[in-house]
Amino acid sequence: MMRKLFCLFAAVSLASCLISASAQSPHVKASEWVAGADWGASTLVVVEMVESGSLLTFSPNQLTFEAGQPYILRLQNSAANILKHDLSPDVTNSFFQVIATRKVQTIDAEYKAPYFDEVELFIGGSVDIYFIPVRPGTYDLSCTVAGHAAAGMTAQVTITGGQNFQLDLEVDPNFDPTLIIDDRREGSHAVWGTAQEINLQMVEGPSGSLAFDPPELRLQRDSGYQLNLINSSTNNEKHYYAAAEFYRTVVTRKAEDSRAEVKVPYFNTIELLIGGRTELFFVPTADGDFEVICTIPGHHDLGMHGTISVNTSTRLEDGDVPEEFRLWVNYPNPFNPSTTISYSLPLAADVRLTVVDMQGRQVKERIFGTRPAGTHHISFDASNLPAGVYLYRLTAGDVSLTKAMTLLK
Repeated sequence: MMRKLFCLFAAVSLASCLISASAQSPHVKASEWVAGADWGASTLVVVEMVESGSLLTFSPNQLTFEAGQPYILRLQNSAANILKHDLSPDVTNSFFQVIATRKVQTIDAEYKAPYFDEVELFIGGSVDIYFIPVRPGTYDLSCTVAGHAAAGMTAQVTITGGQNFQLDLEVDPNFDPTLIIDDRREGSHAVWGTAQEINLQMVEGPSGSLAFDPPELRLQRDSGYQLNLINSSTNNEKHYYAAAEFYRTVVTRKAEDSRAEVKVPYFNTIELLIGGRTELFFVPTADGDFEVICTIPGHHDLGMHGTISVNTSTRLEDGDVPEEFRLWVNYPNPFNPSTTISYSLPLAADVRLTVVDMQGRQVKERIFGTRPAGTHHISFDASNLPAGVYLYRLTAGDVSLTKAMTLLK
């Protein structure tokens, strides 16, 4: 109930800010604070989540920060503890909305958002919050797990100095604040009982090539998804999964990795560290094709980009005649042992499907002869193939398109 009240208040506050922020003065942009800070001179503050018999505490539970100075707030839930704990702001006076947050980071990932609603740590978990205090005042924090605040897990933060700026969190003006109070943000909602799980690998291939696998996701509006973003420990670089326009249109439940759960109104971007994995829980609410890229310089040009399609009108029904040759991402993907490959032809053409492994060896080929204009579907069975990533190339006349698929065993 407390979380619901906080979300309702946040939505009302956010809507008010979107309408009136430009009229308030003085105001400052969070991004300007972040960009102008000397993060190498940050002050590290460590807060332990302590369990001592029936007593639960944050240690220390009184914190003072100076406005305008960069900090790293490290939250730690000891491996000796037996409970998970969260750090949540007061319902009516949110600490997270008076600070300019650069990122929240675990050993798996970095999360960036306009602001953060809640950070929850698993047993043995640790998370770093990079931020600059902006608005002076006193702010209450607590653990919202049932009974924990009553057992003593509360804290108070004081921001000193500075001026009474109106902090512009730079929430996108097209973001719908009602997504914050959507019931599907709660894990108990029925949508999560039928949620589809999708694995997406960040692939570093031969000759320096990079890719998202799969590069394209096909999603249904108003369905629940658990998207597992994985950057293999055998990779050499960290990678972003940046889909800002898409993130702003979904009901965001949480991102969860091996150390923590992070809750936000929406993500700006998510960065996977080497060996990192995070699970993004969301419900799409808008039709469209949304671009996904890795924003690290050069990574897009090396192939690390893709598309998220939600009930898109560019997906044709079987009887429609398309304007161009298109090959869709197989569904499901990953799969075991069979999947469906769909493609669209603007004109009749001779069609051939070729499947190769990551070493370039052909493992299957099917020749279909002349197929009429329209949308077609191929059922592909990989029962006799080992698990792994495969490339499938569809040739129609003189034109070929290639995509990747992942076989699980």
